[in-house]
Amino acid sequence: MTVSIRLAGPGDAAGVAALEREALGRDAWSENLVTEAVSGRIPTTLCLVATDEPDQPIGYAAVSVVADLAELQRIAVAAPHRRTGVASALLSHVEREAAARHADRVLLEVRDDNAGALAFYARLGFTELSRRERYYADGTTAIASRSCSRTPAVSQARSMVGTIASRCARLATSGTTPPKRACSSTLLATASASRVCPRTMPTPVSSHDVSMPRTRGSLTKPIVQGS
Repeated sequence: MTVSIRLAGPGDAAGVAALEREALGRDAWSENLVTEAVSGRIPTTLCLVATDEPDQPIGYAAVSVVADLAELQRIAVAAPHRRTGVASALLSHVEREAAARHADRVLLEVRDDNAGALAFYARLGFTELSRRERYYADGTTAIASRSCSRTPAVSQARSMVGTIASRCARLATSGTTPPKRACSSTLLATASASRVCPRTMPTPVSSHDVSMPRTRGSLTKPIVQGS
């Protein structure tokens, strides 16, 4: 099966509304609101759909972009297509569209009882910002999270940290003490990137405590069970 991701249009309203009801239940948008969203009639909001070969929606995402921040409002995948990479592809396209509109971070909320979504977002580097008690219709708490900044400087610093930390770890495994210059470079790169996204940076490596990079994270209303 071939899956494509494109901007949603008015003809996707019924399919997206059905996915919305399946994924979100009592928290689902009304069909009228879905129609407005996929038709591009909600200011700042962009909708994407993932489609199969007959061009039928099997997943969708909605994101609102204002200034340098994007808020993921919805993301869901039809049950038969979960855990096949559709949600990851949708989120990747969301981030690309957000970046094209000058946003460098994505914000979202997710139910604190949705273990699958929490793990999915953590794996992609989202970190918890706060908790909103009784946020959902059934009283469930929402966890508000954000992605790391995607600016070129931060991406370059993160790459440098990972590369140097890996080299130091390999040296330590072979019984060789990592050179202090390499460890100092790791600390400098970490400090640079952590000014923008402190909680998602790998743990810095020192000559006394060598470890592989670690990523900490946690996780919108969307229910994401496919990644």
